[in-house]
Amino acid sequence: MLRLILFSLSSLLFYLTPVNADLYYDTYQGTGATPSFPGNGGSLTYSTKLSSGTVSQLNYYWGNGTVLDSGRSERVIVNFYGYITIPSTGSQDIQFYLYADDGVYMKIDSTVVISDWNEQGAGTWNYVSTDQTLTGGSTYYIDAWWYENGGGAAFKLYWDQSGSVALVPSSAYSLTDPSASSTSSATPSYSSGPTSAQQTRLSSAISSANSGESNSINIDIDGDDNDVMITQAGEPSYLLLNVTGNLNSVDIEQDATTVGTSHGHYTEAEILGSSNSIDLLQTGSGNKAAFIDIAGDSNTANLIQKDSGNHYLMLDFIGDGNTATVTQEGSGDHAATIELTESGGAWTFGLTQSGSTGKTYSLPHSMSDGSTVTGTCSTPAGCSLTITQGD
Repeated sequence: MLRLILFSLSSLLFYLTPVNADLYYDTYQGTGATPSFPGNGGSLTYSTKLSSGTVSQLNYYWGNGTVLDSGRSERVIVNFYGYITIPSTGSQDIQFYLYADDGVYMKIDSTVVISDWNEQGAGTWNYVSTDQTLTGGSTYYIDAWWYENGGGAAFKLYWDQSGSVALVPSSAYSLTDPSASSTSSATPSYSSGPTSAQQTRLSSAISSANSGESNSINIDIDGDDNDVMITQAGEPSYLLLNVTGNLNSVDIEQDATTVGTSHGHYTEAEILGSSNSIDLLQTGSGNKAAFIDIAGDSNTANLIQKDSGNHYLMLDFIGDGNTATVTQEGSGDHAATIELTESGGAWTFGLTQSGSTGKTYSLPHSMSDGSTVTGTCSTPAGCSLTITQGD
């Protein structure tokens, strides 16, 4: 996905972000031997994430060192999740092997394949799954939990895919289901990926960044319990915002009543953490584009684009117990592309598009059972989903 980054008030640079790569991870503080965790129906004693990010491969031997970027070498829990694609073709029996210290728990789709949430030193493939009949070329959801109590720490994932045990290669992992974008349109107003009209609006928004005077802001916030209010009024407005932490409140308002139709507002925001809230209001007569990435649990997003001009929004929401509301209203065309991913907890999402005959939305989202759902809710976690397209 092409994105615009504001390195200063006057300089702009473009870069390309890959759609699929690696696995997600979240780290939490542990409590000792056999700590409670959500994978087996329990709950985390310390639910605030220490860190989140992506990894290219499950191939770690930390010894007595710090686990990932958690800041801890002892009493730490890590959840790895994403997708794994089986190479070759046809049905095949695959066994997974883990070299791990201490406990592990792993699901492929909704099937538990390894469950040994106990103290144990790392040995040669000391955890082995039952045979799994999987289809070559198909993609499955992977959800792996691991904890370290004391002493050494290791986590490596292998498989027997072709008659010999080998480390699962990084090419097998992905953040989203690679097959999800290939589904066909469900209705004339729905697309499984950005349409040509959406791409045209995106190109127009990016092109606007290189023309005319602009109000440009680049803000980085690192910490907890911050209240941030950002107001931009003028022609046009560009904002790049990065927030890392918990319990932060961000209020963004971009308003310009005199901008031309080729100008408008552009916001790119990345929120990493839990229990954060973000409110975005883009108003005025120009085009509006927003790219919002949120990773964490119990976050809330309220995103509004209104008045004339075309509206384009892309929201990537990862985590559990999150709530998002998107409103696009006015005489211009509306386009929204939404990616919702959860790993076992329900979320609530609502999209309203009104006031225009040009309305499109894309809503593929991934559930913890490995399914990709378009426009409805699915088990096991469940969700609340409302789509309204008015006059």
